[in-house]
Amino acid sequence: MRYTRQRGNTMELFKDYIRTEDNKEAVIESENFINSRCGLYLYGKTGCGKSHLANEVFRYVRNQAQLSRQAAFITMTELLSKMKSNLDYVDDIIDDHTYELTHLFLDDIGSEKITEFTLEKMFIIIDRWTKKRNPKIFITSNLNPSELEEKTSDRIVSRIYEICKIVQIKGNTDYRILKNKELK
Repeated sequence: MRYTRQRGNTMELFKDYIRTEDNKEAVIESENFINSRCGLYLYGKTGCGKSHLANEVFRYVRNQAQLSRQAAFITMTELLSKMKSNLDYVDDIIDDHTYELTHLFLDDIGSEKITEFTLEKMFIIIDRWTKKRNPKIFITSNLNPSELEEKTSDRIVSRIYEICKIVQIKGNTDYRILKNKELK
């Protein structure tokens, strides 16, 4: 079952997103993220549309003239990889990707290989966002907060709870597989 919701210009924002009862709350909270002071932690099964939804919001935010250079979309694995390959400049990379930005979109947190290095850097990134006056962070994950805590640490998840609304996309539909079947 599809539904539509229109609020100002944000209807254009999700024009290519398949809306269902399973993702209704996630779409509404993604709309709210744009004008809210609260971050968003969106989790659900693989292929349910988390990254697609985050990318739609990112593109909308980037198109706002005053925010065009202040928003970044990056997977957690890619961010940690960039930090690891530039060990002499880890703090500069963290600052470039988090502290000076007004909007950070971290995709697929919890999918990275967990090491002491990744735990330390994940904590630093999330912790710095909790210290910002208006932490606009949009995080996606296949893991619910309890699963993320088991994989990482209670310190990281506690800070996510501090700055984010937690929303699950329900259902088991993998839209990539569904779309592929429709193409054949």
